[in-house]
Amino acid sequence: MKKLLLVLLLVSPSALANIGCVGTVTKVLQYANGSVNVQTSYRNEFTVMCNIKDHWKGVSPESCKSMVSVLLTAQSTGKRIATFYSGSQYTCQNLPTYGSTPGPVYVGIVND
Repeated sequence: MKKLLLVLLLVSPSALANIGCVGTVTKVLQYANGSVNVQTSYRNEFTVMCNIKDHWKGVSPESCKSMVSVLLTAQSTGKRIATFYSGSQYTCQNLPTYGSTPGPVYVGIVND
């Protein structure tokens, strides 16, 4: 157990990096199957954020409905959003598109 703890403490911080993206919402699509697909200025391609009917990549339907509200509010008011993803294998510009996108940890409105 002590060895495992020591290994975890020695893991490079860059291996634990996360992705924080900020940009405007250009399009929000709600599909009949519940998927919420969004196009943002930081990616300029469609990425799935969540699903209002089913749990999707760690995002519950309840959280998804709140995220949709944030996305639509940001789009209609011209505010920017901040989106956070766990992991370091992607950047904001090369997030996988459509359903291959990782689930976001959070989505929020940025007050300038």
